[in-house]
Amino acid sequence: MKIAIDIDEVLADGLGSYLNYFNTTYGTQYRKEDFGPEKSFWETLDVAPERIAEVMEHYDDSPLSRDWYVWPGAQEGIARLKDKHELVVISNRMPPRFETSRVWLEKNFPGAFGEVYFTESERDGDVRPSKAEIGKRYGVEILVDDNLREALLAAEDGMRVLLFNNALNQGEVPSNVVRVKGWEEVERVLEAMGEVRD
Repeated sequence: MKIAIDIDEVLADGLGSYLNYFNTTYGTQYRKEDFGPEKSFWETLDVAPERIAEVMEHYDDSPLSRDWYVWPGAQEGIARLKDKHELVVISNRMPPRFETSRVWLEKNFPGAFGEVYFTESERDGDVRPSKAEIGKRYGVEILVDDNLREALLAAEDGMRVLLFNNALNQGEVPSNVVRVKGWEEVERVLEAMGEVRD
């Protein structure tokens, strides 16, 4: 099977890595548990809208923006899956992190991914393609992600989705979206899918 995999909160602990940077830089003590659907990311961090660009630019210049924590179990899971499936990455990461993301992926998951696609590289004004649109173009059958919107768009397009369950993606999902708690569960679900398909 051809499987597309997201980076943040699936392969990388993006939030944990960013909070390490933010707390170190600004002397704060934010935790992952502070984030939920009731407030936006920047509201939770108490960053005024006019300061967001400045804070992001400082982050992009920091060495901490180039080496993210690896999501628990991801390396072991990917090492087992890469011999059985064709794996690609589809991410919504922004342009300043395209090359550093590729370097990080090769360092932590050497030779695992055939291609790395960034939705932001195809942005046209205010519009960027969904992961489903990119996946469909390249024959992806399954998306592994944590973003509810991307999961629902992929499911609507007929793709099967494994959704890494978290506090930010709660809500009803269609039958072709399966919530998973970690990489061992991803492997079990994919194995069951393969048996059904065979």
